[in-house]
Amino acid sequence: PRVIFFGAIAAYKQAWRVLDSFLEMPAGQAALVICGKMSDRSPDLRLCDALENLPEERVPEIIVEDRFLPEEELIGRIRAADLVVLPYGEVLNSGAALFALSVGRPILASDAPVFAELQDHVGAEWVRLIKEELDGHQLQEALHAARALRTRGEVPDLSVYDWKTIGDETAAFYRR
Repeated sequence: PRVIFFGAIAAYKQAWRVLDSFLEMPAGQAALVICGKMSDRSPDLRLCDALENLPEERVPEIIVEDRFLPEEELIGRIRAADLVVLPYGEVLNSGAALFALSVGRPILASDAPVFAELQDHVGAEWVRLIKEELDGHQLQEALHAARALRTRGEVPDLSVYDWKTIGDETAAFYRR
């Protein structure tokens, strides 16, 4: 089983929470991938500190790629994972969430309005919301559910985000 956090790594995205909750899970049960370029303006210093102080026995389970990944490479990393985790603090939108879903991977995301709306559109099995603070138990449950979706070969219904649908709805709005 594999969990991934991807995208620009900035303080508000709270990648450190993914790592902390992953370390609460029993050792040897999964792998964690964190990939994306660390922000120069707002680096996730808590993540940096946590990575420097990893328990030695957990180091082989954690892969960190501090760089921008080209689209095809990023798609490969996401497809190799079972679950995308996005524990963002304050957020108004998320390209990463839609990107992950378009690659066919479910997300576990903060209980922000943008993710709640996405959950309404796509379904709770594809967009799970973090209750209060992310912890190892929630991460483990979401990973288990994500693996079940993958085993069944299911993909999310993103038809509400189809360009034609969006165009038709926009035109109808202007006509009204």
